Amino acid sequence: MNRFLIAAFSFALGILARAQQPAAIPQEHTSQPSTAHESDPGLLARLTTPVTVEFLDGEKSKGTGFFYQIIADSTPGATGPHWVEVKSQYLITNRHVLKPEKIKSVKTLTFNLRQSVGDGSEWFPITIDQQELTTRTHLSRDATVDVAAIDIGDLLHKALLEQQNKAAIQPWFAVSAQNLPGASPLSIASGDDVIVIGYPNSFVDEHNKLPILKRGLLITPWGLHFDGKDSFLIDFRGFEGSSGSIVVTKPTSLIYHDGSLMTSSDPQFLFLGVYSGEPFEPGEIHDTGDQIVQSKIKADTGQVWYSYTVEETIHAPSIEDRLKTK
Repeated sequence: MNRFLIAAFSFALGILARAQQPAAIPQEHTSQPSTAHESDPGLLARLTTPVTVEFLDGEKSKGTGFFYQIIADSTPGATGPHWVEVKSQYLITNRHVLKPEKIKSVKTLTFNLRQSVGDGSEWFPITIDQQELTTRTHLSRDATVDVAAIDIGDLLHKALLEQQNKAAIQPWFAVSAQNLPGASPLSIASGDDVIVIGYPNSFVDEHNKLPILKRGLLITPWGLHFDGKDSFLIDFRGFEGSSGSIVVTKPTSLIYHDGSLMTSSDPQFLFLGVYSGEPFEPGEIHDTGDQIVQSKIKADTGQVWYSYTVEETIHAPSIEDRLKTK
């Protein structure tokens, strides 16, 4: 049985992706009708999952992750929507959420799919133990890049097989290289609105298990390496748990490009990067009597790692390979 060419499960995006006409970036990568669930959260809400890492000492690290896929090249000469093979799928989050310096002390990492229950949703958790995590996780060769990629394609496939004739797993969506800036007529520039999609602690829809979509503003020139790093800044105030959130442009179905008005049957967006938190400078030191506290100087900005760092991270060595070379 071909690993990812199983039509029965193509609805869940884990198996096949639908290629689009070159005039626009890919439509939502699923073959299931949007009427599958009356509280259908739409494309953007299905990109993400909460991520929890538990350590042997009882510590927990929480953040957000999103789905990324590598798809095969389109069939030469094909026109219009058609099917292409999904070669691999990854869970993308921040390096600091995983705490790689404590990788040998990890107990489990858990991410989630959604399943329909009544008029709401419940989590379908997928758990990875420490040994598997070291094998599956890739970190950028540049230790300053706060991005981690975890190979999960087979785990998604297994989840679908296990859930046959049970509560339906809701479709999820993944971004790919076809959603990157430069792959479509869509553009981005400083001053443009962006959307940050994640699971800030205590600010999520527990009934429907949906993420929070918050608007930000691109405040550094697009393509500029802020402070010499592969990142840019947005005007955005985040909360704990938002680390690893995906950052995209606001979806649109109508653009003006090269003198022509262009439209798409489904709203399109660009995958801009991976949110990793709010930069700060050390502030004043205060003695409260019980402890000494140093304040942080912030400016309500968010650091985002450029989307191209994701595939660079995917193609970097796994943690296991790194440990073997030490």
